[in-house]
Amino acid sequence: MVNDGKSPDAPARVSVKYRIAKSEKLGRYMIAEKDLLAGEVIHRESPVSVGPTAFFEGSLCFNCHKPIGQTESKPYNCTKCKAAPLCQPACEVLQNLRLVPDDSETSELMQRICGILDVNTFELRSSGVSELESHLLRGLYTNAALMAHNCLGNTHLTVDERDELAIYASVDIKKGATIYFNYTGSLLGSAKRRENLREGKYFECECTLCRDPFELKSNLSSIICPRCRQGYVGIQNPLTSNPYGLKTKWQCERCKSLLSGKMIKTTLDLTRFLIENTENFDTKALESLLKKLLLTVHTNHYLALDLKEKLLVNYRKEMSSINPKKKILERILDLHKEGLAVLDIVEPGISRQKGIRLYEMYLATALIAKKNYAAREISPLELASKLKEAQDLLQKALSNLLLEPTGTPEGQLAKLALQQMKLLRENITDAKALATPGQKPKTRTRKQ
Repeated sequence: MVNDGKSPDAPARVSVKYRIAKSEKLGRYMIAEKDLLAGEVIHRESPVSVGPTAFFEGSLCFNCHKPIGQTESKPYNCTKCKAAPLCQPACEVLQNLRLVPDDSETSELMQRICGILDVNTFELRSSGVSELESHLLRGLYTNAALMAHNCLGNTHLTVDERDELAIYASVDIKKGATIYFNYTGSLLGSAKRRENLREGKYFECECTLCRDPFELKSNLSSIICPRCRQGYVGIQNPLTSNPYGLKTKWQCERCKSLLSGKMIKTTLDLTRFLIENTENFDTKALESLLKKLLLTVHTNHYLALDLKEKLLVNYRKEMSSINPKKKILERILDLHKEGLAVLDIVEPGISRQKGIRLYEMYLATALIAKKNYAAREISPLELASKLKEAQDLLQKALSNLLLEPTGTPEGQLAKLALQQMKLLRENITDAKALATPGQKPKTRTRKQ
């Protein structure tokens, strides 16, 4: 649960880097035992157990036996028959196999156990594959599960091919400060994050990000005021459990006009409908829809970010082609810059998502520079300057990816980035040599 920094605590277990404290509000939670630097390992732990997620997108519902999807309002319920949460089907399966008694007392106990596991386990992925390709797994880590939640976490978690979990400080953490992990998606709006935590983790988040109507200027939930068309609308009471109710008020920061939560929900439902009914592979249609939606929602709104990510999926294919178009590379850069600005707010410090974005920004910047030079649009000295910009982006990417285990896709990306850093330095030296009269670049046996 969220710590407000004022809860009384009583030390229980002690580690070199942290101690386990206890309070009435949080139960047991982690506190830094010393000043921790960003990137410093806090704790390593092997799982008590690892198993498949019982209920996930693309599987068959235990109730209606049809492919299921996850709704936003009920993320663990079947969208076809509205079956109960995953605990109930799991109990029924075990009872049908006669592995446990078929009685109400056993069912209640098993549902309680399922709830405890759901709250305390961490999502994992199959070793060596991306998140999209992996099977959904969950691991139980007894100490790591004690971390308190905050939507602005101060830790970075990695899991290697042996399922060993490592907790790193993502930012500097002062001695005595609570050690936090974000248990929900960082690029969701506050209402959606709080709903996920309420239904999946059984507590109400009251962190700094959730308490701010405009989410610390990230504007993940902001829409353009339909009246003055100049300001952005944010919820008056961000901690309400019914943000989209008829009596819930949202207010424009500029003209102070009030709108009902129901009106906001209608706007979001329409936006979501338009996104879901546009083909993901149709880049032109996605761009057209984004342009239309930005007349209604903030460019950082979580639905706009979702649409931009779909565009990036399509544009990444262009980047991997033999001769990517300059216009596409520039669009990739713009989309990543916008996403990075939001991540700098909601994922302070070391961030896996930032590392991947920065790497792709480096690649696009380097490719554009080489295209411009080949077209004689820039001089050798300008080429060196642009490649230096790419080098800075690559260095920032590495600072966010170097903690990743080598067996993960991000770990492999970090390894590739290290190799490319050396080649990039050579390219910069060669470009400077071309700009110097009488000096020739060295002959290279490798190519970037």
